[in-house]
Amino acid sequence: MPRAVAPVVRTDGTVQPDSGDSYQERLAKYFPIETSGPYLAASAAVTGMTDAHTTSRTVWLLVIFALFGIGTVPLLMKQYSAARYRNRWLPIGFGVGAYAIWAYSLGSLPQELNFYSPIAAVVLPILYGFGANFSPSQPESAQAPTAG
Repeated sequence: MPRAVAPVVRTDGTVQPDSGDSYQERLAKYFPIETSGPYLAASAAVTGMTDAHTTSRTVWLLVIFALFGIGTVPLLMKQYSAARYRNRWLPIGFGVGAYAIWAYSLGSLPQELNFYSPIAAVVLPILYGFGANFSPSQPESAQAPTAG
């Protein structure tokens, strides 16, 4: 059964190399690169130009996380159009959740807020990627036609 929440996959028919995508990289494929790239650049700039565990760094990291998290929603709405998806909020929710877990696994903001766990940073992306396999939402064209 196809799913609406689908990461980009290799389609050339070859076996994935041993140096394939990490779970963090796979998780990032559930939301737009227009979110992840600028988030990485902005958070790296903030951590490079501010001292650790300061109000300034914490506020900037929170603002960056919130702005790009909110910005993820319209980007995903464009990707999962209402005309094509009956339950488009499910893949949009998966995408926003993937963004949040991906950002957590990077560590900069959670370390500032003192709730970072290296174990959670490894396990959460794995569990989230596994759970996304069970998304019931699919494009309208892939759903069975109804009698009418």
